[in-house]
Amino acid sequence: MYMLAGIYSRYQTALARQGGLDYDDLIWTAADRLEHEPDLVAALRQRWPYVLEDEAQDSVPLQETLLEQLTGPSGNWVRVGDPNQAITSTFTAAHPRFFSRFIDRPDVADRTLPNSGRSARLIIGAANALLNWTIDNHPVPEVRSDAFRRQDILPAPPGDTQPNPPDSEAEMRIRVYRHREEEELPAVARLAWEYTQEHPQHTLAVLVPTHQTGFAVARHLDGLNADYDNLLRGSGREREVAAALHAVLAVLANPLDTRALQSAHSGLSELRESGPFYDAQPDETEETGRFRALLRSVHRPETLLFPREDEEIAAALPVGVATEDDVARLERLADFLRANFDLRTLPVDDLALALADTLFLGARFQPGSRAEASAPGPWPLAPGPSSPQEPAELDLAIAYQIAAQLRLWREAQPEWRLPELVAQLQMVASGRRTLNIMRGGELGYEPKPGRISLATQHSSKGLEWDAVFLVGIDGMWIPGTLEAPFLGVHDFLGGDPNAEATAQLRYLMRAEAGLHANRTATESAHIEVICERLRLLYVGITRARRFLQISRSRATRRPRGDQETEPATVLGVLYRYLQEERD
Repeated sequence: MYMLAGIYSRYQTALARQGGLDYDDLIWTAADRLEHEPDLVAALRQRWPYVLEDEAQDSVPLQETLLEQLTGPSGNWVRVGDPNQAITSTFTAAHPRFFSRFIDRPDVADRTLPNSGRSARLIIGAANALLNWTIDNHPVPEVRSDAFRRQDILPAPPGDTQPNPPDSEAEMRIRVYRHREEEELPAVARLAWEYTQEHPQHTLAVLVPTHQTGFAVARHLDGLNADYDNLLRGSGREREVAAALHAVLAVLANPLDTRALQSAHSGLSELRESGPFYDAQPDETEETGRFRALLRSVHRPETLLFPREDEEIAAALPVGVATEDDVARLERLADFLRANFDLRTLPVDDLALALADTLFLGARFQPGSRAEASAPGPWPLAPGPSSPQEPAELDLAIAYQIAAQLRLWREAQPEWRLPELVAQLQMVASGRRTLNIMRGGELGYEPKPGRISLATQHSSKGLEWDAVFLVGIDGMWIPGTLEAPFLGVHDFLGGDPNAEATAQLRYLMRAEAGLHANRTATESAHIEVICERLRLLYVGITRARRFLQISRSRATRRPRGDQETEPATVLGVLYRYLQEERD
């Protein structure tokens, strides 16, 4: 606690020194002004007589206070939300109990919208079975009362403009595999790919519980040469984008560093056909390795990057070691890097944005010598294909957010110059640091027919697909009781240290620890985990329109060996529902 208090104190001091406000400051400062400035409140209420709040189940209490002050007792405040789809309560201040409490207020007119035309009746029935079993029969009493609000989904009425998919097109499966890494993940990847081949007009998603599981699925999809969009945060694609930007920026920061030249070739080549520097022979590992060894022998990088008119590029290399093909490839690399040196005077974010436009707008560097590359215009580029696994626009969006992060680093550390910023970006490229890259629905993502969307269950909210594969729905992911194993709990620590620290912080700030009656902090935290995971499964089920497969494995790989996993209790409930439907 003392350590956290010290960190927070230094953080607030840094904000005050720079005259800055973070996200929470923006909200409470606005709420504070509305509370103490009645003239401002009156003006804003006149300007915005109607307030519509979407996704209200994810609103935190401070946001609710802000909007209530803005609308006033006689205002028009419409809150649209579904407490049963609240899936951020374990890692934000939001909780469905706040919205449910608002709905039950006597001065609130509750208008339930139960009809949905998204899913077939079979899939709607599965979601309702999950909800009602949890409310009526879950073994943990607090989960029965807190996980869901009693509200069945109803099909769209006759004549609705969005009718439900017909029952004849609906299918639901529950599959149990022996081992997750060896059987479940490769099997799901193959089944998903086969589904896209059989139904190219349909959209499809593989929804995973964790990013680590998602990265494993991505490797299997890569092995199948499947067309898919990787919507995972911290994905390999993000590291590739960061590596490509780092590759060029490192050379601009220190042109005489021969290691930067090697990194430039590696980073740009890893873009495959999605970028301007596409290695014509990417699969010839021995040849590519030989060329990289040749780069290590460059002893005059200034001749390579800043040659005099009478100098040949081969002068940068030891005599007699380079073939004509080597020289041509070296010219391509040097031409591309040399064309970017004029950008060094730009602010770092503008510099990164200019590079991103070159790297990720589906352009391809023209092969050939310096003479061939000296066509008019600053960028000797020609049209080329985009990556088969990530659309160019998504790569560009990732790069733009990396540029914004570079600007933030520069503002936080004014003394940093390009070399220090490049060092930070290298940590992202190597996977030692992650960025909070927005993905999926945050970027206006639209699933494409015949193409797989790979995402976490959390990031699937707000999206829908014709077919959905839910992976890893076992007792480790959705514990059935408080006695079940939970991630983060260590017996020798006497419980979950994160839960204990969180309870103490809540007590210090609110004079209440946020605990369930007669429950410890660890038990209360585990109740919240169970509730949110059940709502997460509910959300995952309702993403599917026509086809749904839910799978688990009897064992999974752990650092100390394979671990047996218990079935999630709720999976048995869904299995019984499916059997009854088939009978």
